[in-house]
Amino acid sequence: MHHQTDQRKVEAMERMIRQIDRLHSGPGVARKMLVLIRNPEFNLAEVAECLEHDPALSARVLGVVNSSRYGLVQKIGSVRHAAAFLGRRSLQLVTLSFSLIDSFSRGPYRQMYLDYWKKALTIATVAQRIARRAGGMCADEAYTAGLVADIGILALAQVAGEEYVRLYLRHPHGAELVAVESATFGFNHAEFGARLLDQWSLPDAVTAAVAGHHASTPGSEPIEAVVHAGWLMSEALWIPNSPRISAARQFLQAECGFDLDDFIELAHGCRNDIHDSAEAFGIALGSSINCQQLIDEARRVSLETALEASFVLDHLDVPEECPVATNAWSAQCELKPSQ
Repeated sequence: MHHQTDQRKVEAMERMIRQIDRLHSGPGVARKMLVLIRNPEFNLAEVAECLEHDPALSARVLGVVNSSRYGLVQKIGSVRHAAAFLGRRSLQLVTLSFSLIDSFSRGPYRQMYLDYWKKALTIATVAQRIARRAGGMCADEAYTAGLVADIGILALAQVAGEEYVRLYLRHPHGAELVAVESATFGFNHAEFGARLLDQWSLPDAVTAAVAGHHASTPGSEPIEAVVHAGWLMSEALWIPNSPRISAARQFLQAECGFDLDDFIELAHGCRNDIHDSAEAFGIALGSSINCQQLIDEARRVSLETALEASFVLDHLDVPEECPVATNAWSAQCELKPSQ
């Protein structure tokens, strides 16, 4: 029965993807680019020629190379030079973000598109920063996965139109939205986005991280954990007094070893990176992140947690053989009440 349910879900997603293909039957420069750069030994001349057939994409590539993100002393004016400088992974990222994502944003869906970019740049930035710190995974791949984590939202909006936009705007982004999507379409935006990216031949690690970005499970791959952390931080950074602040703090501590100072440093660093990336990508976010509010709330949560832990320790006898974790949420020992 479970297999039949999964098969119906796959068939439903495939039907929608075929509709997207019909909607985007133009020259397909972005698709050709992705095919060309799939090979690590791609032909630079072919890529440059492909880019030159899409002046808007060429301008975007040059804009990214010459942005403050790379800090070049001398500006690059050649598309071929820019492609060589960026390399395969970054070219893949630029092609996805500017051509495919932009194509899904057309129409009267400005608020959804703005929400998408705020979250996309935040998830990507957080995932990349944590990946660099942790090591053992490709930071560029983590960034790409974060950038396209919610691409299923734009794809659903493109196919289902205003029906989906109304659904999206009525339900908080997270478990509630995922549940309503599943009830309406038979699958959620994370699953749909992963299926779409798989058809575009993105790496398996990226598609797995996209599929699971709303619910990381113990033992999941590192890239899945950092993208999930990015999603939690995107909610915490952009929504005042968000309940995700506590969840982000706890997850980063438990899975990534971040203490409060690390969390504060991450918030400040991400704010700057997000606005730099938005400028490079030509995206007007419309507002800025209030880091102080986030930090104050994180400190309050940390203080409450410490007080709770102290209260527990003051009122319970702790067996000598039972090590007590320094933070309340990770204590796994069974404590006995005082006599």
